[in-house]
Amino acid sequence: DAIDAHGDVIKVAALGNNGVLTIGNGLLSADTTLKLYSPGSNGTVNFVADVTLGGASTKIIAGNTVNIFNGVVVTVGGSHPASVFTNNANYSGFGGNGSRNGTFGGAGANNPLPLNQAPPLDGPGG
Repeated sequence: DAIDAHGDVIKVAALGNNGVLTIGNGLLSADTTLKLYSPGSNGTVNFVADVTLGGASTKIIAGNTVNIFNGVVVTVGGSHPASVFTNNANYSGFGGNGSRNGTFGGAGANNPLPLNQAPPLDGPGG
């Protein structure tokens, strides 16, 4: 099973202190804004299979923990890297701590900033 979602704005969030957003195997493509959030105190964004974050949109990933599982590539389309906001960057390269060998491809990602610096889920730009 794979996801193939396109839109002007795509916002997906796992809310609550222990929310888990699991993403893998497909394409999420947005023209303006793509936000993947799990901002709770123990919130986690898990990339469990190869996925493409496409479109010309601003791409924001925010969670207390961001995991890119071993062998997984999160391909970032467009010309700008994804913005990552996390306290635990469990992936390789792009400022990750190397605890997992999954990584970003394509335009890649900026080095992560702390979760408390993430823009609001419903803020400007989506």
